[in-house]
Amino acid sequence: MHPFQVIQKLHPSVSVPLTYLFATVGYIWRFTTGTSIGVLILSAAAYYAASTFGSVKPFSFGELIVWIAGLSDELKAAALTSVLTITGFLIAFHSSTASWKKQVQNQLKLDAAVEIEGFFAEVSALLIESKLYAQSIVDAVIRIRELGATSETQYELRRIVEETPKFLDTRQRISALSVGVHRLAGKNHTLLSTVWGGQEALANAIEAFQEIAACTWFPTPYVDCADERYIDIFVSQVDITKCATFIETSDAKGLYMNAVTGGLRGILIAPVMELNLSALCNLAKHRRVMGKAFGVIRDGGRGHG
Repeated sequence: MHPFQVIQKLHPSVSVPLTYLFATVGYIWRFTTGTSIGVLILSAAAYYAASTFGSVKPFSFGELIVWIAGLSDELKAAALTSVLTITGFLIAFHSSTASWKKQVQNQLKLDAAVEIEGFFAEVSALLIESKLYAQSIVDAVIRIRELGATSETQYELRRIVEETPKFLDTRQRISALSVGVHRLAGKNHTLLSTVWGGQEALANAIEAFQEIAACTWFPTPYVDCADERYIDIFVSQVDITKCATFIETSDAKGLYMNAVTGGLRGILIAPVMELNLSALCNLAKHRRVMGKAFGVIRDGGRGHG
């Protein structure tokens, strides 16, 4: 029976503990049979438990030494040679296997770091474009209220109207990414589960991004600039309060999102890019920037502090 069929038939109060139980047992089994230390522990346990589960009584450590001492020189040399050969083979096999696994794991982490960085870099670029557009609406309405219909404000309004289709495309792309980000999380879920705090960091970044994306749906102007009343129509169609909310959310949550994803990228590439003297000096040099970044992470993107 397939595991999913078992899950479908059992209540979560039963299937969840069973899943953790099988995962724990599987981890212990893999450790004891798939690693040199585990095999050594398992062999020692089987050796000392032989008298309990069978009719054979193994030598104690002292008896084993006495038995070896009683062997002829030829047998001692043969036994020592065999032990050294087997031990050397096991060490070489374990080292090569561990090195290969480590290389594959590091490559997967690097790929995930590049993918996550590329995704949120695009998100950040789109949010900056959207924020500039929203800020231009706020500034234009404020100038109209302060200065009235001047040639400068008329030019600004026409420019905003011309840029509206581009913003709509940008907003549509942000909306698509806010859905596609779940594919990114699902794809890297297993890998991030092997990194302390990896899943939580990505989940927090996604939550911040989606909060920003939800604020992008502020009203946009649909105005015919040939209409004599286009300034009044423009002002009536836009909502600078919602634009300001988007700008504030983008500033606060955007900083938090970038700080969290930057930290996650650092964690993923850390096994390859080891800490050295140059890195320590750069950390000391940019301690103020680090302090601000840590403050943003601590506040969870709730403000600009």
